[in-house]
Amino acid sequence: MNQNKESYAQMKKRHQEEVNDFPMIFAFNGNQFREGMAKLGLRPDETEKIVSIGAGGYIRKSDADALKALFRRQKREKAEAMAADKDGSGYLYQMFRAELSNHEYGYTRDAESALEALGITWEQLEQDGRMAHAFLSACKDEGAWYDAHCG
Repeated sequence: MNQNKESYAQMKKRHQEEVNDFPMIFAFNGNQFREGMAKLGLRPDETEKIVSIGAGGYIRKSDADALKALFRRQKREKAEAMAADKDGSGYLYQMFRAELSNHEYGYTRDAESALEALGITWEQLEQDGRMAHAFLSACKDEGAWYDAHCG
């Protein structure tokens, strides 16, 4: 698949599906742990064959490198899509617009949580004209959409 042709929403959805399809479990009590171990093809007493990924999540130790590789590839694909947007009117704009919407920018006019979710700093915006253009355009459009539909 050519990721540069994917929209931000398409890539985000595909990446989430890849994570959802990865063999991992989340367990917060003994019953969930036993069921999860069975899902991983392990007996409940084979705890030496799993590793915690935090927040109640576990994967097989044998899958740890594959999970790291998945996250590295996804990070690379995002970076490539961002770099391919030469003027900030494509992927970068879509990215900012989607996250501004997800973080209620239209209502709050505060972009901080959207930038935090994207892992983008104000300094990065200042240093990258394409990114700054995309961000400012998305803020303007998201604010205007909210005012027209909710204001």
